[in-house]
Amino acid sequence: MTTAIAGRGTSVPPEERTALARRITICITSFCGIPKSMRKLDSGVFRLTTKLSNNANKDRLCTYAILKNRTTGTEMLFASAHLCTRPDEAAEALSLSQATILAQKLVALAEGRMIVVGGDFNADSTTATYEYMTATAKFSDARTSAKVKRTQNMCSARVWGREKNWNNGKRTTIDHIFYLGSSAIAQEWKVLTDTYDPFAKISTDVNMIGTNFDLSDHQAVYVKFRELLD
Repeated sequence: MTTAIAGRGTSVPPEERTALARRITICITSFCGIPKSMRKLDSGVFRLTTKLSNNANKDRLCTYAILKNRTTGTEMLFASAHLCTRPDEAAEALSLSQATILAQKLVALAEGRMIVVGGDFNADSTTATYEYMTATAKFSDARTSAKVKRTQNMCSARVWGREKNWNNGKRTTIDHIFYLGSSAIAQEWKVLTDTYDPFAKISTDVNMIGTNFDLSDHQAVYVKFRELLD
């Protein structure tokens, strides 16, 4: 599968194929932890661009899995994606293009199943990318539609603990969980802050892990869905 994706319709040097294969392998491992209540029907990876460019901001991927609830029989498609950063107008257009490919491909793969896609979209609610996902592609934003929001800190993205908030102190949400379909609804949304300290500084002291040590520039976003049965 890796070879087919890397080489389909392109002339890719061996070193680039190796790099892409590593990225694909990392993405696939995201779906190793499938709950016992679910059975995997299918999974895969697809690019969010029409061709490889050897540019990390352009060559973004989406990984997905189609799972079936062993008890209810409900089938859903779960996906994870990371869209490009948007430092200029060209990147804004690229982000919208990636979102378009993402939504259209997921709808095609789902074949009528409910879709849940999450990740770092690098786009807040004021962007064309967000508007496309919610207004044009008709995905619901779990953060806005969930009945319960349990976290005061609504911004999951941080700059490695060096700043109170990302984006020059503006509280913006760029990590989203979108869903499309009527098999389930979002019940609860929260950021898994653990021992969140907004003023923590980067530390290399291993003893600080679990207190204010930043393991990533983003914290996890959690959404609980309630399945709707006929």
